[in-house]
Amino acid sequence: MQEDKNKKKEEFIKEKIRNRPLNKRRFVRRTLVSAFMAVIFALVAVVSFFLLEPIINNWVNPEEAPPKVEFPEVIEETLPQDLLTEDEIEKPEEVISQTVQVVQNIQLEITDYQALYTKMYKVYLDLQKSLVTVSGVSNDVDWFDNAYTNKNQSSGLIVANNGQSLFILVESKVIEKVDTIQVRFVDGNTTEASLIKKDPNTSLAVIAVPVSSTGNGLIEKIAIPSLGNSNLSSVLASPVIAVGRPLGSSESLIYGMVTSINNVEYKSDINYRYFSTDMLGTADSGGFIVNLSGQILGVITTEFHNDKMGNLIRAYSISDLKNTIEKMSNQEDMPYLGVKGMDVSVEANQDLNVPFGAFVTEIELDSPAMNAGIQAGDVITSIGKEAIDKFVNLATTLEKYNVSDTVRITIMRLNGEDYVPMSFDVVLGQFF
Repeated sequence: MQEDKNKKKEEFIKEKIRNRPLNKRRFVRRTLVSAFMAVIFALVAVVSFFLLEPIINNWVNPEEAPPKVEFPEVIEETLPQDLLTEDEIEKPEEVISQTVQVVQNIQLEITDYQALYTKMYKVYLDLQKSLVTVSGVSNDVDWFDNAYTNKNQSSGLIVANNGQSLFILVESKVIEKVDTIQVRFVDGNTTEASLIKKDPNTSLAVIAVPVSSTGNGLIEKIAIPSLGNSNLSSVLASPVIAVGRPLGSSESLIYGMVTSINNVEYKSDINYRYFSTDMLGTADSGGFIVNLSGQILGVITTEFHNDKMGNLIRAYSISDLKNTIEKMSNQEDMPYLGVKGMDVSVEANQDLNVPFGAFVTEIELDSPAMNAGIQAGDVITSIGKEAIDKFVNLATTLEKYNVSDTVRITIMRLNGEDYVPMSFDVVLGQFF
């Protein structure tokens, strides 16, 4: 009996314990439920934070109310008319009368303005009798041996009539390296012209048309303009007209005024003044500046165009050009020394002991001055027996000589700290 019990106990002890089988469907369901509950908890936490955070923050750190925006009260001032007595107060009819007077003054000013422009346009129309169109015509052939004609145009000014020829001032670049020069007058007729002289300093030239070739009563239709005095200070800020080709095309015009007159172009043996205007032209502007009296004040050339000043119209002062135009028209040769320079200022004379004269800033290559030994920095004090105390006297003195003349030129040259005199015999060349 005891043995049976021990046997059963032994069998009980040797019994194998088996794990409960895993229910995959239940496991997946519980996992999804747990994830869903986690998301719900996170959303509730986020919403609670955003709703409670301002309240808690304001309780911990109470925010002060911003100051109110207030504008200062406007204090009404007592106007002068409020201090007037009843007798001093203007009556309505007086106010109306004053208003009418103001309107009349405005109308008068507008009328004056219109009258000014009408006058300026009349000056322009009258000047057309003195203006011509100059064409430089070149004949050539292309790569395929086909003949073609090239034509350059500019505006010209009739400056003189000696009974045999009409002399016309024009930019020289238009007639350089051309086969023929053609001139179209105010009546539309065109005739050929010939070159008289060119001035390398100003890039201007004088051409001539025989009077006998004009015909059809042209002489009665043209006019010789008056060359004005551009040295006057009254030229500054005065109304002027740009005629010819100020906009790059024939018979164009611009109204404006002179803005500066104290400008200098340093040229060989002479300095030319030019003035600026407030008129805006083109890069190929050309023509002439005229005052309200129809007088020529300046000559516009393309050499004044640069990037710094843009297309503002500038012109050579006609007063400085008169002598050059006269010499070219008369086919006179201009003697040539070949120096550029300026006047010696009072300050330079007093502070640096530079003697008065024509101070040489530059010597042109292969010029008579260079060949004679004159140098930049020298001060020319005399030519022959003529004393030179300003650079302008240099040009007027040279005009008294002829090409190939030998002249004695005295200069002062800096030697150490002192200027010493030196003399040179110079054979003048030909400028034009």
